[in-house]
Amino acid sequence: MRGRQWLALTIGLVAAFVCVRLGLWQLDRRSERQAHNDSVRANAEAAPTPLPQLGLLVDSLRFRRVVMHGRWDYHHEIALTGRSRNGSPGVHILTPLVPNGIDHAVLVNRGWVYAPDAASIDFDRWREGDNVTFVGYVQLFPDQEADPRDPRSTRSPRAWHRLDTAALARTLPYVIEPYYVVALPDSGVPPASDRPARLDLPQLGSGPHLSYAIQWFSFGTIALVGAAILIWRDRKRLHL
Repeated sequence: MRGRQWLALTIGLVAAFVCVRLGLWQLDRRSERQAHNDSVRANAEAAPTPLPQLGLLVDSLRFRRVVMHGRWDYHHEIALTGRSRNGSPGVHILTPLVPNGIDHAVLVNRGWVYAPDAASIDFDRWREGDNVTFVGYVQLFPDQEADPRDPRSTRSPRAWHRLDTAALARTLPYVIEPYYVVALPDSGVPPASDRPARLDLPQLGSGPHLSYAIQWFSFGTIALVGAAILIWRDRKRLHL
């Protein structure tokens, strides 16, 4: 083969190799996502665990269902701003729960309520009584990165635009657990208009990794076919 043909073959092979590697990387990410989903499903499908039995293995608790018994502390609840539901603006109400038999409080996401500005609500309207028993699932606080900005919103009192455990701890008169609990809807009970709309477990999916992998493999095939066509045309031209 002539130099130009070698160049076309080299470029085609290199491009195909890169595309195949990227396709395999996407398949690896898909496998990781599926393994994560399997772990989430196992925790979510396990029988609800009483809170005192959760123990200290926080990393293994994400999405595990838990039975909560305790007393609401409405005086220290906050609103997490900018939370939409079915296209409507609103907030999530997070209320500390002082559990029975536990010396620490647990922050509970009681659900979503409508707020026209996605920040301001009447907290008193959404009280659910003092003592409560419900089932929720465990969620971990977001990773805390160096962020000098105040997590509290200036748009409304007791409104926060992100969760920050260190900042939250400074506002509470007790220690909170290093996780929070999302209250689940009551099985077979229709939503009530006088309490926040409970949040379901997040939908699990494999993501777009398989389609991305197919695209990369297609690009690799196109690179090889394109190089072959260029070589064939060049050889044909030389033999005319």
